[in-house]
Amino acid sequence: MRKLILLAMVVAMVALATVAGGSFGLTQNARAAGPWYVDGTTGSDGNSCLATGSACLTIQAAINKASLGDTINVAAGTYTEQLIITKGLTIVGDVSNPDNVVIDGQNSTTMLKVGQVRIYQPTGPVIFEGFKIVNTGWNPSDGSSIALNIFAKSSYPVTIQHNKLIGHGAGLTVGNDYGIWTYGNTGTLAIQDNYLSAMYHGILLERQTGASTIAENTFDALFTGVYAVADGGDGNKYGGRAIEAITYGGVNVISLQEINENQFVNFKSTGVQFSGGFSGQNPGKFTNVVIEDNNFDFATTDIINLNGAVFLKNVSGTLNNDPAGGVSANIHNNIVHVPSGNGINVAGLNGSIKVNNNSIAGNLYGLMADESLGSTIDATCNWWGAANGPGPVGPGTGDRVSTGVSFNPWLTTSDLSGPCNGGALAISKNQCKDGGWDIVLRANGTGFKNQGACVSYVEHLREHGDDDGHDGQNDHSGTGHHGRD
Repeated sequence: MRKLILLAMVVAMVALATVAGGSFGLTQNARAAGPWYVDGTTGSDGNSCLATGSACLTIQAAINKASLGDTINVAAGTYTEQLIITKGLTIVGDVSNPDNVVIDGQNSTTMLKVGQVRIYQPTGPVIFEGFKIVNTGWNPSDGSSIALNIFAKSSYPVTIQHNKLIGHGAGLTVGNDYGIWTYGNTGTLAIQDNYLSAMYHGILLERQTGASTIAENTFDALFTGVYAVADGGDGNKYGGRAIEAITYGGVNVISLQEINENQFVNFKSTGVQFSGGFSGQNPGKFTNVVIEDNNFDFATTDIINLNGAVFLKNVSGTLNNDPAGGVSANIHNNIVHVPSGNGINVAGLNGSIKVNNNSIAGNLYGLMADESLGSTIDATCNWWGAANGPGPVGPGTGDRVSTGVSFNPWLTTSDLSGPCNGGALAISKNQCKDGGWDIVLRANGTGFKNQGACVSYVEHLREHGDDDGHDGQNDHSGTGHHGRD
């Protein structure tokens, strides 16, 4: 009987613990479900942090108290702390105005781990939104002196959105200032609606194998500067990349990597760069890259390492032609205007690359591909800045294209949804009238009307009849009243 009573007491205690939200040994923060509150003015880390009137003083204290899946709401104010996020949490500042909730690294030089906000192997999905990050800290003793606003390494989804990330400008050695750096992520990644300014590099995805969406961000005046000889440089002026993705070590990225609807303001650096390989490492490849609906309208610049709005490259060996590396990509519906350099660059042995329905105008070269290219680039149906198409391998006065590029037909206006009929063969009598003849440039720059399309149309008539159903045997309307100019 005594044993039964004791057993009943134990069962009752276990049931009570379960009702209380936990079991023996669970801490207060595991029993509480949040949401949690932080107030840098009136809060205290000794509070329960479960209401606005009993908020934590620091964000990190709320992170430490919270459990997987919880939400932390941070009030307006300035928070001088580094955040270490190892749990699946949603951390929210002021989404509509991130200037109100500031994380200030105070240019600390004693940070043990990189990242003013460090998302490191969390136990679940992380959402971080509505913050302004300034004066990011770093640690010179680690040999890199890299200042990094947000670092992420995760096997779970990570979302970084509605933030304002400000770099150090000329306050750091060229190349050491980053906005967001992800490394080895296998979970999905969304970086969207952020504002990045005054850092050398905007976003770096290193061996990111989970699907990524980099969308609706604004890159405003990323820093360019002289790489001083005293810092190990050559005294020339350099710029970084707004968005860079690299893979290597045999890691192939087959998930969708999507770059869309980003804006570039007062921009003097390289836009988007995908590197299938890394110097001194075995290569890897990207097989599913989509770059669409971005506005690459750049300012003039004098940096020596400008690689245009989009740069796709294989990095392997001495010739960059290892088939284990490279990039496959679709590039469409973008505005590409890089007045100081090439619009789109493709280097080394790459996979399928399609460049369609873009406005590519006002660049030194609209599309440049080097001689080690694996296959011809499909660059049809683009606007090249002139109705008569691209040059110099093309017939027109628009942006230049290199060999290895298929550009015919092209758009004859800047309307990216308009007809793609530039350079096409005539398919009706109307296209052989005076107003419809293609204008081709002579070597001296003067133009003449190109009869070739209409001659081809007549040949078509002889074999197939015209578009009115005639057999075309005696119909010479394609050439009857037009002589050569």
